[in-house]
Amino acid sequence: MVGICWINHDRLGYHADYLAKDVYDQVANAVAN
Repeated sequence: MVGICWINHDRLGYHADYLAKDVYDQVANAVAN
């Protein structure tokens, strides 16, 4: 059970970082344009 929790946490963390980068890229593009 603990292993599954860690895997789920890592996946959520990865998706959060990915979404944050996506937003950052969109803002950077908006500023550049």
